[in-house]
Amino acid sequence: NKSDPVPDHIYDIRKSLVENNVITHQEMKECSTRFISQLEKYLPIPTKDNIRIKRCHYVNHCPICNYLREEQVEKVMNPYRQFLLDNGGKNILMTFKLRHNQKSSLKHLQKVLKDSIKKLKDDNVWKRRLFPSKYRLYVMTEYEISWSEENGFHPHCHLQIGTTNPMPPDEIQTILSKEWRR
Repeated sequence: NKSDPVPDHIYDIRKSLVENNVITHQEMKECSTRFISQLEKYLPIPTKDNIRIKRCHYVNHCPICNYLREEQVEKVMNPYRQFLLDNGGKNILMTFKLRHNQKSSLKHLQKVLKDSIKKLKDDNVWKRRLFPSKYRLYVMTEYEISWSEENGFHPHCHLQIGTTNPMPPDEIQTILSKEWRR
C-alpha cells in the first residue's frame, strides 16, 4: 500500500514474530492486515472513503505500531533537539543494560530494567548534579529487547538527554556509569 508509511522490513519482523509464536495476541497478529472505515492519524492522506489500515496500537509489543509511534515521537522531538544543538546544548545518548543469565525470564528482566532506570532518574546525582531542570530540555527513554538463541533475551534502555550542562559528555557518562553499577 503506497500510503502506508511502514517499511517492508518492519512487516517482516512482525511476520516472523507471529510465525514463531512470540506474538500470540489476536489483535496484534491482525495488525495492519485489513482495512476499516475510519480516519487513521498516522496516514496523512485520507482516501475517498476514509478507508484505513487497522492498527492494534500496542506500541510496546507490536513492531508496526512501535515503528509508527517512534516516527511520531521523532517528528515532535526534532525541532527541540535542533534548537538545543543550535544554541550550544548537547544531545547525549546512553545505553543501559543488565547483567543476567539466559535463565532469567523476560518479564523479570523488563521489570528490573524499568525499576532501575526509574531509580537512576530519581537519584540526587541525576536530578541535582547532572540534569537539574535548569540544564534539562528533554529526556527520551526507549526500551528495546534483543534476542538470540545463544544469549536469550537482552532488554536494554536507550536514554537521549537534551542538556545545557557545561560538564563534558564523557564526564557525565562516567558519573552515570558509576551510578548504574550501584
